[in-house]
Amino acid sequence: MKIFFVPVILFSVVLSILYFKFYNPEKEFPQKLSSKELIDMYENQDGSKSFLSAANVIELNGSVTAIAPAALTIDKKIFCKFKDDIFNIKVGDSIVLVGKFIGYDDLFQEFKINECSILTP
Repeated sequence: MKIFFVPVILFSVVLSILYFKFYNPEKEFPQKLSSKELIDMYENQDGSKSFLSAANVIELNGSVTAIAPAALTIDKKIFCKFKDDIFNIKVGDSIVLVGKFIGYDDLFQEFKINECSILTP
């Protein structure tokens, strides 16, 4: 019985070390941009190249132009999705937020950012 538990425990220790080494993402530092800079970067590259890879963490500042229950639009071109509803934000407010950049949506002609958090209202 003891012979069975030693390899199982050893295997679980090795497996947990490998999991935390390779699947635990290191903390990413956000790339700081204004909404105008993000839009200009896309327009200057004609949309043919990806200037930000998907899932990059960015810190973005801009003016709120539309609000939905768990999302908002910044400068009519950047759509930010939140996990929870947004409170105390009004159209026209200048905010700073952090989120994962998903990419440019050709259909709606806007940038998509997921998992957003507001730093300053």
